[in-house]
Amino acid sequence: MSLQPPLDYVAIGVALTVILAYSLILWFLGRRAKALDALELAVNTLMYIMAIFLLFAITARVCALMGLSGLPDSRQVVEASRVFAKVHELAVNWITRLVQLRLVLAVAPFTFPLSQALYSATGWQRMIFEFTAATYLALAVYAKVLAQLMPLLLPLGSTLTCIPRLRRVGSTLLAAYLSAIPIVVAAAVTSSSISNGSALQPLNVTRVSEEVSRLGPSWNPLTVSDEAARAAWLLADALSRSLVTVSLGAALVSAVSLALGGVYVHLRAPF
Repeated sequence: MSLQPPLDYVAIGVALTVILAYSLILWFLGRRAKALDALELAVNTLMYIMAIFLLFAITARVCALMGLSGLPDSRQVVEASRVFAKVHELAVNWITRLVQLRLVLAVAPFTFPLSQALYSATGWQRMIFEFTAATYLALAVYAKVLAQLMPLLLPLGSTLTCIPRLRRVGSTLLAAYLSAIPIVVAAAVTSSSISNGSALQPLNVTRVSEEVSRLGPSWNPLTVSDEAARAAWLLADALSRSLVTVSLGAALVSAVSLALGGVYVHLRAPF
C-alpha cells in the first residue's frame, strides 16, 4: 500500500525556478556566497520533497499495521468524535443517576443514612466517571475540529514543508493532520472496550427507588456500588487504552514535526 503526497507541484516548481534563476544571477554577478545561499534553498526543497515521500511510505506501513486502509479521512475522524461523545454521555449519565438516587434517598428520614452510605460506597466510581467524561469530551471536541481542518492541513502542510523558509509552519500543519491516525485508532480501541453495552447502561433510578421503598432501611447500597463498579471498570479500561494510544501517537507526531522542521542542508564554497 502506498500513499501519494498531495503536493502542489506547480507552486513548488515555480518556487524552484525562481530560486535557481536568482542563484544564477547572483553567481554571474560575482556574489557567489549569496548564490550558494539561494542554491541551498533549492537543494533543501528537493530534499524535503524526498522526505515527504518517505514519510508517506512509512505512514502507509504504520496504517496497515493498525488495520487501516490508508490515511484516515475527515469522515472517519467525525465518526471517532461520535464514539468519544457517546462514551462522554455514558459517563455523564452515570454521574447524574447516582446524584439523583442520592437525592431520592435523602428525602425520607428513614433512608437518609442510606444516601450517605451510597455516597461513600460509590466514591471511586464517581471519580472515574468524572475523569472519563472530561477526557472523552476533550477528545470529541478535538476530533470534531480536526475533521473540519483536515482538507486544508494535508495539502498545505505537505507543500509548505518542502519550502525551507516555511518548513516549520508546514511540518506543524502536517503533524496536526497525522494526529488523525491515533485519534481513529483510539476510537476503534474505545469501541472494542465498551462492546459489552449491558454493563454500561446507566443506573435505573426508578427501579432502585422501588427496591428501597420495598426493603426500607434493610436495602443494601452495595448493590448499586457493584453495578457502578462494573461500568467504571469498563470505562477505565477504554480510557486507559485510548490515552496510551493517543500519547504514543502524539509522541510520534511530535517527533515527525521536529524532524521535518529541524533538518537543513548547508553548502559551502570551496574557495
